[in-house]
Amino acid sequence: MVGVEKTREFIATAQSHPGLHGARFENVDMFDFSGQYDFVCCLGTLTIFEDPEKPLRKLLDLCQEGG
Repeated sequence: MVGVEKTREFIATAQSHPGLHGARFENVDMFDFSGQYDFVCCLGTLTIFEDPEKPLRKLLDLCQEGG
């Protein structure tokens, strides 16, 4: 599992959660993140964008074909 977050404090909180042991966290803007994943989940992020099309396209780009 890989978590992407711009705010370092949020990453520190996630890393301290025992249920997320073994997860990797990246301190990066979602638009600067790359890779291909089976599953992409976005929690509470789309509401901060005036136009959600750009972040939705980015999330789709991160999904593997068939993911």
